[in-house]
Amino acid sequence: MTIINIIHEISHEYQQRIKVNLKRQVSYCSFKTIVMKDTSKILIALGAGLAIGGILGVLFAPDKGSVTRHKIADETKKLANKFDRKIKLGKERLQEEFSKLNEMEEELA
Repeated sequence: MTIINIIHEISHEYQQRIKVNLKRQVSYCSFKTIVMKDTSKILIALGAGLAIGGILGVLFAPDKGSVTRHKIADETKKLANKFDRKIKLGKERLQEEFSKLNEMEEELA
């Protein structure tokens, strides 16, 4: 075997390993998509539960209506801010994963 053939075989093996790793990354991203679907179902159920709990809370509240509405408004704002932060964090993580995949794809090309 010549040195060129040896280099070619090593290069071919390296390319195959990179392709396998890229396939693993893609399947991992698919798994994350499935998990995200489950997460969105949970968030919808959580939102519905909060709405129903809010309505029942207003009906059975011991405080005056205006005070209760202010409390609900404040808690809703807090919850919305927390939700926004989590969405932004998830978006940043997803962008990082996509940039890693793009870098791997560029290395293969």
